[in-house]
Amino acid sequence: MAGRRGRRSTDDDAKPAKLDRSTLRKAARIFRYLRPHRLAFGVGLLLLFGNSLLSLAFPALMGDLVDAGRDGTVMQEGLFDRDNIDSVAVLLLVVFALQAVLGFARIYLFSHVTENALMQVRRDTYRHLLTLPMAFFATRRVGELNSRISADVALLQDTFTTTLAELVRQTIIIAVGLVLLTALSP
Repeated sequence: MAGRRGRRSTDDDAKPAKLDRSTLRKAARIFRYLRPHRLAFGVGLLLLFGNSLLSLAFPALMGDLVDAGRDGTVMQEGLFDRDNIDSVAVLLLVVFALQAVLGFARIYLFSHVTENALMQVRRDTYRHLLTLPMAFFATRRVGELNSRISADVALLQDTFTTTLAELVRQTIIIAVGLVLLTALSP
């Protein structure tokens, strides 16, 4: 097996890196690719914040819906009556519609930003690979490099579109939810 001479074992690449300040700094460098798209990303975060706040309105409106159904009152004057089941149901549908619109816009913006950022990551990776000496490719399989790069880019795409958004969303829901629980609890 002459083609296997000089090949490195990939077992040493599988060891996880220690989590310290320097590795966190290295990991944070990936966010520089989001910098040119910070306006769209910021708008996406604002949409995410609004969507999270609307999701917190759902339990309160469901409680009002149950209370209004139990009391069976008719609509009073005014735009919104929390004691009227029809009024609460309409408001609940409006909240769902707003959540759908905000969610769609957020996903669209995050996907657009992610695709543009990852396009630049791919370009920079390709440029870097072109500058590497031939000895680098002699000790590594090209197919393995291609597979790792593709997998890493796919993980970055998932991180920027879903994981990061869910982290922010759940943090907002927990923080605002705790504030609301302490403020509204008797």
